[in-house]
Amino acid sequence: MTSQTRNSWTPSILCLGTIPDNHRSSGFRIRGVHWDLDDAGEIVAPPGLNLAESGFPWDKPCPWGWREADFYRLDVRKSIRTWPEVRESQNVIDEILVDAKWTDFNFDKSVVSTEISALNTVRVGNYWPIAWGVVDTAENYPKLVQEYRNAGIDKVKAELERQWLAYLATQ
Repeated sequence: MTSQTRNSWTPSILCLGTIPDNHRSSGFRIRGVHWDLDDAGEIVAPPGLNLAESGFPWDKPCPWGWREADFYRLDVRKSIRTWPEVRESQNVIDEILVDAKWTDFNFDKSVVSTEISALNTVRVGNYWPIAWGVVDTAENYPKLVQEYRNAGIDKVKAELERQWLAYLATQ
């Protein structure tokens, strides 16, 4: 896949992913036939549908699919189908996400602005096809990691760590 080919279809896929009806149609198939919502807003199988025999068991973990959180219909903290490990890890993340004493830290990007620009260029051209499962992860992920390294991710990480340690020293 060339960058020109990738750039020509990526906006179309991104556009499709922003329309909830498109997500429901391609993510869960047809409402009332393959899925429905119960009174609590949970996704359920319609009466008489055996998901295991439907060829599209949306109630099982899936290695592909829409990854946009805005259109992911299940709240991991509330859904009965969420793996306990996932729910617990989300609870831990929620507990430590914001620590008030560190909210005034600001990363000065000017020192590594060239590298950040290069990293954003790599991300825009490569991340979504891999995240959505459109390209082979085994083949493309190592290439993406190398592109990030070539773009200067190690320099950005080192600068972030330097500034963070300097900030912590003042606390």
